[in-house]
Amino acid sequence: MTKTIKIISDDHRSHAAVEAALKAANGGATAHTYTRAADIAALARAGEAKLEALGVPKAMRAGAAMSAVSGSRLPNAYKYTAKATIVRIIRRGAGWYLESAGTTDLHPGSTPAERLHLTPDQDAKAIAVLRTQYSLMTPAT
Repeated sequence: MTKTIKIISDDHRSHAAVEAALKAANGGATAHTYTRAADIAALARAGEAKLEALGVPKAMRAGAAMSAVSGSRLPNAYKYTAKATIVRIIRRGAGWYLESAGTTDLHPGSTPAERLHLTPDQDAKAIAVLRTQYSLMTPAT
């Protein structure tokens, strides 16, 4: 992908562009892969929910990113690797954008994952919010 694609849940042009990027990345593979724009929109909603849960205010959310691998856990007895989609979405001021889509291999016994990536300022804010929820005890002397 050479340019990012805005993820808009109710825009048909956005859906078509996201799905075209996924198809280009996946080739003919459809099992264990992201194939629908709705899959990527769900990642964007999950990223937004994680930022909310960490206490990062909307004004500070630009620059956060999510990376994710499609599919589900392959049983240990599975003989082969499976082709999966790996995507990275990024939060900008106007919402989430699909930044990259590619393929990776899922190995037997492996579990695909989603990962939120924060900027240093977002990390500091999340830690500050967490620290408001507890206090440190001083050791007795």
